[in-house]
Amino acid sequence: MLRLILVIVFIPALCFGAAPSDVLVKAQRAYQRGKYETTIKLVEPLLYPQLRLSRRKEVLQAHKLLGISHVFVKNNRAAEKEFLTILSMEPNYRFDSFVDPVVAVELFDAVKKRNAEILKRIVEREKKEAELRKQAEARRLAELRQKEADNRPKQKVAYNRYWLNFVPFGAGQFQNGHRTKGYALLGLQAAATASSMTLFTWRLAEGKVPSDQADRARNMEIAQVVCGGVFFAAVLYGVIDAMIYYQPETSLGPLEKTVPPTKSGSLGDASTVQSSWILAPTANAEGGGFVFSLTY
Repeated sequence: MLRLILVIVFIPALCFGAAPSDVLVKAQRAYQRGKYETTIKLVEPLLYPQLRLSRRKEVLQAHKLLGISHVFVKNNRAAEKEFLTILSMEPNYRFDSFVDPVVAVELFDAVKKRNAEILKRIVEREKKEAELRKQAEARRLAELRQKEADNRPKQKVAYNRYWLNFVPFGAGQFQNGHRTKGYALLGLQAAATASSMTLFTWRLAEGKVPSDQADRARNMEIAQVVCGGVFFAAVLYGVIDAMIYYQPETSLGPLEKTVPPTKSGSLGDASTVQSSWILAPTANAEGGGFVFSLTY
């Protein structure tokens, strides 16, 4: 009698003294050897009265071992309880008819068929819960992105004009922030324009050229054409370059906290800056011309 009591007490103590995963492995070995009562004694403390397994896969395996073992010890009611627990966790769970015992597969399928309506409601509930979790996660991410956007310093933004890409004298380059190229094109085109206009004015002032100065006049004409060609080539390059590097918006750095008042006394919006240009006629005692002003 004393020996029987020691055996009954020893097995639960072994279960609670070892790691739950290790106990489940021992139960699997006992099941494979056909020791179904030992399997039940090893697995039940892992599930009842308190769940001691942390991974879902292990929980499903434990219920399956326990249910099949109950089938072999002729306790179908307990087996059906374990099978129903499996289906409540995984409504689409299936036994493998090539690996699992046929008698256990038949009982599992019978439990599944008998509780089809309940399992259908479980599936629908899980779908709704999954959708709610998805929506909650989407809201959380949206709130997080909005919070990050609110905490991010606001930037001054310049809205660029596309048609400025076609304006000569480096206007497109200045708008794109390429000052070196802008100044180079401005200087080259201005020099070519000035040279071509000077040569044209000289030829116009000379009028009819004597025959002995024909070569000189022809050279001046060629130089004028070359200057014009240089100007238009520089304009073409500037247009293509400006279009390649064009950006609709340009960040001008963090927005200052205080916005200075405008001339009218109201606060202006310093978060956006628009580039602008002015081409105005000018005149003096010696002649006239145009003044080009670009703000970016």
